[in-house]
Amino acid sequence: MRLVFLHIDKTAGTSFRESLMTEYGRSEFDTGVLYVPLNAFPGRWHEGKLQERIDIRVKNKEDVIISSNDYYISPAGHEATKLCVTDDTHLITFLRDPVDRVVSHYNYFIRKKEAIPTPHAYEWFNYKKPTLKEFASHPSFRNYMTQFICGPLDNMTAVIKGLDLEDFSFVGFVDDFKADFKKVAKGLGWSHDKPINANVSPKTRKPAKKTLEYIKEVNQRDYELYEAAKKLKKEGAWDGKF
Repeated sequence: MRLVFLHIDKTAGTSFRESLMTEYGRSEFDTGVLYVPLNAFPGRWHEGKLQERIDIRVKNKEDVIISSNDYYISPAGHEATKLCVTDDTHLITFLRDPVDRVVSHYNYFIRKKEAIPTPHAYEWFNYKKPTLKEFASHPSFRNYMTQFICGPLDNMTAVIKGLDLEDFSFVGFVDDFKADFKKVAKGLGWSHDKPINANVSPKTRKPAKKTLEYIKEVNQRDYELYEAAKKLKKEGAWDGKF
């Protein structure tokens, strides 16, 4: 089995990853025998280094568990993920209401006391100390979920390419996380069906209504993706894919 989890920031991904570690063994995750964290190869997947390492795992071990959340090339996680996807891959991700996700992502960086050790957009965040509206409209953070799944958007007008929602074995939602987690656990035959809560954001003051409206306005692609995924789930697009 090859299981690839596309971990989009602030979509309960850390909780899901911790649950993966519980199911498949923490020591195996620590040693990388089964677990191949894509962010262990910052900016080098395009040189073939990532694929080379994964091929070794595939050769030596039938099961390969991959968690894709690469802060160094975010939000190009889809590119690294595509390298790992084969016909027998179980590809899983979780989505979140776009406005809620943006606010949570922004507050996450605000809470970090140390500098975020990543280049490009994250250096911009450390240097600029942007407002929530500035953060929400920055090209690297705008329509973030869409960029993770579909690839970088050229001025937000490019045709969506990359991974298709129907390529996934399952797409879950943060607002129904426990129930969706149980579906994944049952489909993969896990020994537990309750997720581990990790990296849970503390409650913060709700932004002003106009700010929330602005975030929604500049993240329309994410809303289109989110609603499309909700529709596919309702239609049973991922039923029986495990």
